[in-house]
Amino acid sequence: MKHKVLSNNAVRYVDSVKHFIGMFDSNAPVYSYRIEESYELSGSEVRSIVHHLRCEGVPIGSGHKGYYMARTPDEIETTIEHMIQREQSIRHAREGLQRAFDETDKGLTLSFL
Repeated sequence: MKHKVLSNNAVRYVDSVKHFIGMFDSNAPVYSYRIEESYELSGSEVRSIVHHLRCEGVPIGSGHKGYYMARTPDEIETTIEHMIQREQSIRHAREGLQRAFDETDKGLTLSFL
């Protein structure tokens, strides 16, 4: 699977963001906004960099309180479980949109309320 394409701005900060996240652990993760402010990146660019690094095998964990460098198999597993939940949620939303498209494709109109 291909990596997401990083913006020119994001490419410049991949190593810096990796080292920055590496200073944090699961007990004290870093919020995305702190990374954004530190490197003048957008939230989307931070997510793209994290995605890129994970695809390269860098064990970046995450949760509701931010990013951290996973240091144990349990921390990686927790992040993987969270990703699986997000995948399932996205799949359900996609399936709902597909049903709506299928109905309009058959000449039916969408009802919004």
